[in-house]
Amino acid sequence: MPKNAIDAGFVDFILSPEQIAKELSDLLKLPYTSLSASDIDLGKEAELRRIFIILHNKKGVDFSLYKQTTISRRILRRLALNHQKSVEEYIALLRANNNEVEQLFFPLRPNIQNW
Repeated sequence: MPKNAIDAGFVDFILSPEQIAKELSDLLKLPYTSLSASDIDLGKEAELRRIFIILHNKKGVDFSLYKQTTISRRILRRLALNHQKSVEEYIALLRANNNEVEQLFFPLRPNIQNW
């Protein structure tokens, strides 16, 4: 079953049990990991617009037409997986890293790490 989950892209990390414990501990320390879907607020609307512009420029898709809670959850998930402490940090990552744009655009691709 784990291989099927990996192949299907439903896995964020492939880690040893020790690394899983550390990753979960690190994720729980991030300020926004305790938010529920109804609490999601990425802050300034301008920050969200900048993310949409990056996605539009690099992928040709207008994410401003998506449901705000859907795209907000996706962005918060990527913030957590990249251990970003702010939306500003994440915007800088998107500008510098085309792979991260791909990960945000196609959310069901695993980030495989060797262990």
